[in-house]
Amino acid sequence: MKIVIKVGGSLFDEDLHFFYEDIARLVKEGHHQVVVVHGGGPQIDQILKNQGKEPKHLISQSGVKSRHTDEATRDAAIMALGGLVNKNITAKLITHGVNAFGFTGVDGAIMMAKRKDKIVSVDPATSKRIVIKNDFSGRIEPEKVKGDKISALLELGFTPVIGALAIDDDGAILNTDGDRAAASVCKAINGDAFVSVTDVPGVLKDLESKEVIPKIPVGNLDAVLESVTGGMKKKIIAVKEAVSFGIPHVVITSGLVDQGVTKALKGEMGTAITQ
Repeated sequence: MKIVIKVGGSLFDEDLHFFYEDIARLVKEGHHQVVVVHGGGPQIDQILKNQGKEPKHLISQSGVKSRHTDEATRDAAIMALGGLVNKNITAKLITHGVNAFGFTGVDGAIMMAKRKDKIVSVDPATSKRIVIKNDFSGRIEPEKVKGDKISALLELGFTPVIGALAIDDDGAILNTDGDRAAASVCKAINGDAFVSVTDVPGVLKDLESKEVIPKIPVGNLDAVLESVTGGMKKKIIAVKEAVSFGIPHVVITSGLVDQGVTKALKGEMGTAITQ
């Protein structure tokens, strides 16, 4: 089984030994081929703050929060996704016996993206629309993700660890949404499962009860998108895209519990997206 696992930068302040053990078990004992795609939002923020700069964020008209990637932020993203986060994940997996190979979507032009000409944001204070230009963010073009190169690494026994940076046709390095990048990688390698790993056990019915929704029919995803907040909105958008790509097994689960990914793949925990 080919499994693409997306893990966000927000998890790296936590103890992730369960996550690394789970990947090692899947690769070594389950004999699965695993690709890890990661973001690094908090690490980008910290690099900017260390430089005396404030992180900038945007709110889309649909209420999704995203990063304003000006040139300084793009450079911080290169440091975080190409260096700090990527190499730490790679090293941790190696210490767990996994033959991890870390890089970003820029290397080998593995992930090509289309730069966003302009971004329309909403000022939360006034509700006015703001047009942002010269942003260094991009939308992954799934047909231009080089799945053959990733698959070649898998066949050689490597576990690719990919930072969610991409490159456009003009050679500009672009920050991308890690969840959607992971969905595109899964499509490109004809993956069997897309697992979005987060710090909660799945999609919650409400914040008070913490009760997990075990299954969400794909037809209900738009309704769920309206009800969730924060980073879960991006995850729902990504899993919706993954389903549209024809990926047969799509789940959201926790990376902070024992065998969180393994159990989610077996339907024993997390939230599965069903047809």
